[in-house]
Amino acid sequence: MMMMMMMKTAVGLVVAATSVASLATADVTPENKKSTRCCYALSENPALQNKVYYPDSTTYDARIASYWSKSAALEPWCMVLPSTAEDASEVIKVITANECPFGIRAGGHSVFPLSSSVEDGITIDFDCLHRARRQLGCCLRCVGVGGFILGGGNSFFNGAYGFACDMVKNSEIVLADGSIVNANARENRNLCIALKGDSGNFGLVTRFDMHTIPYADPKNPVIWGGGLVWDVNATDGVIDALVEFGNNVADDVDSSSYCGLSWDPRRPQGGLMTFCSLNNIRNKPSAPAFDRYMAVDGIIGSTLQSDTMLNLTRELDGGAGLYNVWFTRAFKNDPRVMRFAVERHNEFVQRLQETMLENEAQNSMLQFQPITKPMVSQGKGLKSLGLEDEIAGGPGILFAVILQMSTPASEAAVYPIAMEFQKTVDEYAASIGARWEWRYLNYADLSIDPIARYGKKSVERMRDVSAKYDPKAVFQKLRKSGHKIPT
Repeated sequence: MMMMMMMKTAVGLVVAATSVASLATADVTPENKKSTRCCYALSENPALQNKVYYPDSTTYDARIASYWSKSAALEPWCMVLPSTAEDASEVIKVITANECPFGIRAGGHSVFPLSSSVEDGITIDFDCLHRARRQLGCCLRCVGVGGFILGGGNSFFNGAYGFACDMVKNSEIVLADGSIVNANARENRNLCIALKGDSGNFGLVTRFDMHTIPYADPKNPVIWGGGLVWDVNATDGVIDALVEFGNNVADDVDSSSYCGLSWDPRRPQGGLMTFCSLNNIRNKPSAPAFDRYMAVDGIIGSTLQSDTMLNLTRELDGGAGLYNVWFTRAFKNDPRVMRFAVERHNEFVQRLQETMLENEAQNSMLQFQPITKPMVSQGKGLKSLGLEDEIAGGPGILFAVILQMSTPASEAAVYPIAMEFQKTVDEYAASIGARWEWRYLNYADLSIDPIARYGKKSVERMRDVSAKYDPKAVFQKLRKSGHKIPT
């Protein structure tokens, strides 16, 4: 039996190459005084020796280069890599005492600036603490544990087991005063609930203890899945299949799917293709839930097979090391909205081609992921995501607009174009009574406030939990990365 996630994490130690002596030559102008004081205080802490890194050191540069999205790879004053919860406790005590601005990084898969790092401050990087991991069943192999779970966690297991955060039995968390506590059904229960849909608002999570999920055959740890690709002319049929799948997930909670439209100018025939990812966690080839997909004419490619989750997610990784623009919306499981988005995508692509540099690496994707009643009901309401009111009216679609490009100039140029596009789709959904207010935190950039859309009950609970466990609002005022609790 494999775990869906890590249990108590074994930690790896990193040998530092940084010398505190480098601070002796640091620029201590008034503007830099806080940066010097904060980083020096971390370096001088006995528990954090050889765990603080500065620009131009080998480890610092390697960690910056390891971000999946260059857009998120901000360069802090220094970074600290705690390897135990006790280390993290020392880090937050130093940060609080010196009023140091900071950001939090787990796996580094967030895509936008200020998602998991900072420029004016310290980045707390949990690479060492989370080095030993189990697979989550998340849709991307390179997604990190912390952010994925805290933001909800959309995975192959959603229909049968809910979001990844629903599978958390216990969270170990370092609070702003440095205390280390557990949050579960018996201890700090409201904190446990508030963390499920969070973005680093309550403390530094240093461990998740998870419920385990058995494979269909523990001796053969595989699931069935992969991708189907169609000629773009098949898009209408694929949308109809996706709508039918979303409406009938309760009949087969072990199967999951999402679909989309992808554009890459390096492909022939205009660079467009329609695709779906299909998966069955009980390793049932071509389960009946997928019959409608299989019946759509025009399949030009398939990777469907029984394989390990690692291999199935490898093909979904996308292009690392590029600049990214992501926007997200949600609406009812209505084919009209998806068809509208696909139709407008042609105009969108034309504007992208006019804006980006010639021969630049670039691609765009429209992604449609079902949000269903079984996914939401598995958590029994004990999370902060606030989907209960939306799902009461029927299943929905998590919509994402994803752009990748190779230069920051193009990133800046296409951002307003993508924002306008997703706003147009959102307005159309509203015009036919199909718009959802809810937004998925893990896809939302800082132009969107996803936590404010969790609903009054969830937001009030999160405010109360913050006031109790972080009375000085350290994670609201000094933390500069991620989404905040609305005031």
